[in-house]
Amino acid sequence: MSDISGSDHFGTSLEQAAVILRQGGIVAFPTETYYGLAVDPFCELAVARLFQVKQRPADKPLLLLIDRMEQLLEVAAEIPHQYRELMTNFWPGPLTLIFPANKDLPGLITGNTGTVGVRISPHPIARQLIRTTGKPITATSANLSGLLPAKTTHEVLAMFQ
Repeated sequence: MSDISGSDHFGTSLEQAAVILRQGGIVAFPTETYYGLAVDPFCELAVARLFQVKQRPADKPLLLLIDRMEQLLEVAAEIPHQYRELMTNFWPGPLTLIFPANKDLPGLITGNTGTVGVRISPHPIARQLIRTTGKPITATSANLSGLLPAKTTHEVLAMFQ
């Protein structure tokens, strides 16, 4: 698992993290609250590995982060009209909106609900990771299911090593 927050070579770390995500790996990254774990949400193997690593129940959906509203249609089948004002006023920010899921998303992402939670994080590292990767990412807390989420790089490493 790669962590991109503590490098003196931040741009290089983001590029390395993007490569890891494109190859189906898991990356730990800081958010405005806790550390998150990212995978490519369209890579079924990566999503399954993330559920296994976290010991997460298969019926528990994953949040997705996007960097800009144009990416929304990559993960959402439609955008309800009433959401437009909310997105304009509260994104980037901690508001998660639930959309009908794009049919290309693996069922594990949605917990087989047919819906997907999406937001735009205000955290600069999370946003830059999405930009560098060029696609949405998962953003589940960096923890084993049921335990407190990691707040530092050291906590992430201790949790998963």
